[in-house]
Amino acid sequence: MEFLNVAGNKIKDTFPFWLRSLQTLQVIGLRSNAFYGPIYNPSTYLGFPSLRIIDISNNNFDGSLPQDYFANWTATSTVFQNSFDMNYMKSDFSAYRSMDLAYKGVETDFVRIFRGFKAIDFSGNRFSGNIPGSIGLLSELRLLNLSDNAFTGTIPPSLAKYHKP
Repeated sequence: MEFLNVAGNKIKDTFPFWLRSLQTLQVIGLRSNAFYGPIYNPSTYLGFPSLRIIDISNNNFDGSLPQDYFANWTATSTVFQNSFDMNYMKSDFSAYRSMDLAYKGVETDFVRIFRGFKAIDFSGNRFSGNIPGSIGLLSELRLLNLSDNAFTGTIPPSLAKYHKP
């Protein structure tokens, strides 16, 4: 499986840690459900090597994230290699994949998802503690939304490399 989007339902459950076994998973959409609890389990490896977009916003996830939480999200730190036939994510049936994301504060329907687009939306939950410094490893990240949580501390200096003069 490469694309999982169950956004906008009434699913009440904990984070589906079994998703880690899907090595080709590129998009996770769990937005606006009733998911709860932590998204980190110290006994569970949570590296998503192919993940490009994750939207778990507007749930009841809580807890803190370790500093190395994003260390194994390799697809989000890899430069997109452009090719004619693979510019947008497609299913096996040649239909373009689509999903809604809050982009720049506006609910946006991405009818076609560009393969080079990489996004993390953890907004509207109850995460606490420091923002993991490993988020700075995600050099190709284009959207990061951590708003409406209970993070403390400072913004990781590792994000400074995103500033392009």
